[in-house]
Amino acid sequence: MFQVVILFFCCFLSAASMTPDVTLYLIRHGESRQNVAIRNFDIGAMFREQDHGLSLRGAEQCVHLASRLESMMRNARDREEECKTDAKRLSDPTTRIFSSSLTRAVETSILALTPLPGIRHGVQLMPDARERASCVPGLSYDCVALPRGQVASRALAELENLSAEEELPKHVTHACKEACQALADGSIQLDVSRVPAASSRWISSIEVDSSVDERIERLVRDLREQARSSDSRAAVCVGHSMLFLRLFKRHWAKAAKLHRGASADFFRSPLGRTLQTHALANCAIIAVDLDKDGRVVHARLLCDSGFRDGIIDSAKDVAAWKKS
Repeated sequence: MFQVVILFFCCFLSAASMTPDVTLYLIRHGESRQNVAIRNFDIGAMFREQDHGLSLRGAEQCVHLASRLESMMRNARDREEECKTDAKRLSDPTTRIFSSSLTRAVETSILALTPLPGIRHGVQLMPDARERASCVPGLSYDCVALPRGQVASRALAELENLSAEEELPKHVTHACKEACQALADGSIQLDVSRVPAASSRWISSIEVDSSVDERIERLVRDLREQARSSDSRAAVCVGHSMLFLRLFKRHWAKAAKLHRGASADFFRSPLGRTLQTHALANCAIIAVDLDKDGRVVHARLLCDSGFRDGIIDSAKDVAAWKKS
């Protein structure tokens, strides 16, 4: 009898240790015009404008993600238990939505996350979620953010331009028009209270590593607090590839190496290793379970998401990749 009690207690502790304290859903923005310029080695386009918006393909990616999220939540009963749990969290109206204040991320949050009930409470813009530029300081304008008073108007202007694009499929331009209307009539509101109000530009490309790390820590702390305050114990954040890569490699993986257990095990897994070396693809979404100490205990890609360098291009590659 005593052995049975001990076994039950150990199983209880094991299950409790695997239960996440919070779950963060991290989403990389849709393809931007800067992404296109870099891919095509178009130096002029790279430096022609400040804070590039979505490309035409980026708009399509956002609308596609919205469709996948809607399908995931609608058909949750027919899916695996883990997917059901994610669908339940994302369907919870208390699950708040956060975004980098850079235009491409703001557009993505408005276009891609319309199926989430939490969007009715608005999108909180978080400057700490902005990208760190990879170009020479002072020469790249892709991460030169707009001041508080210009963020919403710039996003609206970008979406209006997309809604008039004849090269886009009709369902995409229709989604862009609906997004414009939602912004204009207040159905979707952008909370810009954290965005600097000064008219001067703030440039992330001149940040030293310690400064980037400090704001990543603030960002994660904020997201965890927001998730804890919701009934779903979850939060959604739209951000950027290099920021998320640094988050996984320099923060979560580094913390995991200092402790034995689920977090260390995860970062030895195929997904855990890949997250330290490869950036998420545009409009990829990953669910990250954190324990009460903020360590990653589990993560999973949703909606057939993949990585920028082609590690996973589609759902059919997942099985082979997991065996690597």
